[in-house]
Amino acid sequence: ARVFARSDWPKPQNAPFTWGCCWSGDGLRVAFGRWDGRAYVHDANGFAEDSSVRRDDRVYDVSLGRDGALLAVAGRDQKAALYRRGGVSASYALDAEFDLEAVVYAVAVSYDDVLLAAGTVNGAVAVFDVETKQKLHGIAQQGAVQGVGFGPPEARHHDLAVASHQSSVDVFRIPHPRAKKRGDGDAEPAPGAALR
Repeated sequence: ARVFARSDWPKPQNAPFTWGCCWSGDGLRVAFGRWDGRAYVHDANGFAEDSSVRRDDRVYDVSLGRDGALLAVAGRDQKAALYRRGGVSASYALDAEFDLEAVVYAVAVSYDDVLLAAGTVNGAVAVFDVETKQKLHGIAQQGAVQGVGFGPPEARHHDLAVASHQSSVDVFRIPHPRAKKRGDGDAEPAPGAALR
């Protein structure tokens, strides 16, 4: 049974599509990314619009953190943007923008709110530290990246799945930025996964 539907979106020219959606880790919020240049966040209890953020161009993907305090947005403006809210009823404020120099189709925040991954149409995946805003890793794919997603975090690493226009689906093991270093810190393939 359908529990929610919305069709009363603002209607700028040529922007009828919703390309991204994501639940917060705690299941209390759901976000939608639309071609109207906005990311909308709805409360999951009744589905009332909770907040929205405006971008300069189409929004292609969204990702909420564990409790909905973090909102990541990917879009045609060639940036992954990270928004943060200070409390349950507070609006989202821009925390960081990461310029990726190509249209960004995919974005994900790790379950523990430590990492942000973004994938572009030119096959690049960038992994950033949410706290320091530093780029930690760059991963090259053979084609446009359509999806990125983190698995549950481990003490020493995060596994990142990447779907792109190539014959394999790759899972990368990303060292946890706060774990003690035991090597060069480069991303390594998860067991049984490809690394390029």
